[in-house]
Amino acid sequence: MVRDDGTNWRAVPLGRQPRVINGGHNVWSGGTYSVVTSAYDLRTIWRAPLREAQPPPITHPDDIWAGMNRPGARVVDLTRRLPKPDSCHFAFDAAGRHFVSDTDGYNNGAYSFVFIGTYREAPGEDPFVRTRYLLMPRTSWKGQPAHPHPSLSPDGRFVVFQSDYSGRPQVNVAYGFDWP
Repeated sequence: MVRDDGTNWRAVPLGRQPRVINGGHNVWSGGTYSVVTSAYDLRTIWRAPLREAQPPPITHPDDIWAGMNRPGARVVDLTRRLPKPDSCHFAFDAAGRHFVSDTDGYNNGAYSFVFIGTYREAPGEDPFVRTRYLLMPRTSWKGQPAHPHPSLSPDGRFVVFQSDYSGRPQVNVAYGFDWP
């Protein structure tokens, strides 16, 4: 990250573990100064958690590529309370309080689903998310004609996602749900 005038370089301390692969899906957490990413964690069984970090300033050229290994890096696994986190594409509302995500489907698109979550902060502990199943988008997903790639309206009332269940990719909207 860098300001448009070329100053104030920062690096987001996510990824760079040999068995933790940044999935390339990164978003700002609403109106906060935190970046959230989905990462494939292959150190144990399949996990694709959501990790959050703030981008600290670069003080040495090695900081750019250190990722999670950077001294002083603070990375929080927001999905650590979930038994088997599987987050792929995701988006937060404008306030950073709610989010929506699709799953990778454990390498089978037929099992991909969309879930919603609420960002929680409790005194004395790192933030975490509570989640709830929202829907099964029924997409071809792994063949890539369509995958859910959900997004939230800025006010968090609507989830927009894609499905090709009808035979052609279509944009769909879900609403009237309760946040966990």
